[in-house]
Amino acid sequence: MTRGYITLATGRREFIEMAVNLVLSLRKFDPDKEFCLLHDQSIEFLTPQTRALFHHLGDVRECPSKPSIANLNKLLGFEGSPFEETMFIDADCIIVKSDMDRHWEKMSAQDFNIAGEKAIGGSWYDLDIANLCKELGAPYIARMNSGVYYFNRSEKAEAVFKTSIDLFRERKELLAVQRKNYNYDYADEPFFGASMGVNRIDPASYTPEEGSIMITTLHAKNVEFDLASETSRIDKPAGFWIAGRFLAKKWVRHSPTIAHFIKLKPKKVYQALSDQLRDEAGVERFNFSAFS
Repeated sequence: MTRGYITLATGRREFIEMAVNLVLSLRKFDPDKEFCLLHDQSIEFLTPQTRALFHHLGDVRECPSKPSIANLNKLLGFEGSPFEETMFIDADCIIVKSDMDRHWEKMSAQDFNIAGEKAIGGSWYDLDIANLCKELGAPYIARMNSGVYYFNRSEKAEAVFKTSIDLFRERKELLAVQRKNYNYDYADEPFFGASMGVNRIDPASYTPEEGSIMITTLHAKNVEFDLASETSRIDKPAGFWIAGRFLAKKWVRHSPTIAHFIKLKPKKVYQALSDQLRDEAGVERFNFSAFS
C-alpha cells in the first residue's frame, strides 16, 4: 500500500512557507514517502523550486464537503489525500528525528488514529465533556491535539471524517469553539474528538520514555532541537495548579519525533530550524519574525 504525508496551507504566505519547511524535514528524515500539499489560492506563493518539493497538489476548494464546513479544512483529509495510507501533519510542524517508521507502525494499528486520551469528564476548550458524552451518546471524547493524525482508505476511517463533518453541520452549537488568535476560525479537535467517541475509535498513547510522535511547544520550556544531531528535548508541564494553564505541577522531559511549533513559538528556535533546512536544500531563506 502507498504511504504518504499530507499537509494543509491556506490563506497567508507564511503557512505555505511553513509547509515548505515541513516537507524539507520529511525529505531529510523520511525520503522514501511522497508528500501532498492541500491548498487554496495560497499556491500562488510557491516558487517553481518549492512547488517541485511536493509530489502532489490538491485544491481544498474542489472538495465536495468544502462549502458546508467553513474553514475546518483539516476535516477534508480523507477527500484530499491521494494515498492509501496517510499521515496528516500540520504545516507548523518540523520532523526532527529519523524514526517515523515506528510511528507509522503504531498508528496504522487502527484505521484512524490520533495520539491522545479518552475523557469522560472535565473540560476541554471550555466544553463540558460529560455533557458532550450525554448529548452525543458517546462513551468518551478523544481529547488530543490534531497536529498529526493517521488514516487509511477504509470505511471505518471515512466514517470518522463523515461524522466530524456531520457534527459541524448538525451540532455546531454543541461543539464549536472559535479561536480568537486564529481569526475566529473554528477548532477542529472537538469535532474529531467527538467523532472518535461516537465511532468508538481509541486514541493512541505514548509515554515520555518511548518518545512521542509529536509534542507542542505550548507552555514548554528548555526547547532544544537540532537536525544535524537529531537532538530533541523539550520540557512540558504535567498538570497545572491554577485554571488548567498556570503554575505547573511538575515538568516532564520529552523527545518527540515531530516538533509542533504553536504560533511558531519559540520563534528563535523555529527560525533556526527553518534556516538549517533551507540552507541544506539550497532553498531561499524566509523570515518568520513578523508572523503572529
